[in-house]
Amino acid sequence: MPLAEGLDKRLFGYALAAGAGLLAAAQPAQAGIVYVNPGLPPITNAGLSLDLNNDGFVDVGLNFYGGFNGSFGNARLNVSAPGVMAYKSGGRFMAQNLGAGAPIPGAASLQGNAKLVQASFGSVYSSGIGWQRIWTSVNGAFNNVTDAYLGLTFQDAGNPVYAWMRMDVSVDTSGHQAPSITYQVKDWAYEDSGNPINAGETAVPEPATLGLLALGAAGLGLWRSRRKKAA
Repeated sequence: MPLAEGLDKRLFGYALAAGAGLLAAAQPAQAGIVYVNPGLPPITNAGLSLDLNNDGFVDVGLNFYGGFNGSFGNARLNVSAPGVMAYKSGGRFMAQNLGAGAPIPGAASLQGNAKLVQASFGSVYSSGIGWQRIWTSVNGAFNNVTDAYLGLTFQDAGNPVYAWMRMDVSVDTSGHQAPSITYQVKDWAYEDSGNPINAGETAVPEPATLGLLALGAAGLGLWRSRRKKAA
């Protein structure tokens, strides 16, 4: 066999091997993970109902409560679902702010309703001075956070499944008005076979896999180029 032809065949074999490796690695590491990026805009001082698995039923509710009576302002954002990973503080369940990679359900308590964040203030009116803020309180694990993860459980085809939801939340207590809460649900994923899931886990191929794709494509291109020159 001529040297050039033998080299061509070896290059083609390497490219095919790289491509085969890519196809194998591109399969979801957990076949049951469903990832959703809904492209939702930020929401201020309002609620939101979410159908995580697109079956026509609300799975998660984000509920806003707020008001102002002239001397007292209050704003609260709660989350409700069949199960929310939460902890107890001051007699109230608070939604747990998970880090990326945290296991769901983990060891946290699962509650049907939990507080994400609450902001309150009190003020008094003084003649010649006007309204003065005398105290401000903000509590909850979702106070001014970026890329914070919620751990959830809900029903999919009648079966309980575990999910994560990624959010940004900002709280504004400035001014003599009711506090303001702005939040954005960025994306979520759930494990439709009922297995646990880690916060932020998706079925997207790892960067090393994408590198393998580039290697395979480069090898095929080089092999084709050599074949054309030989012809």
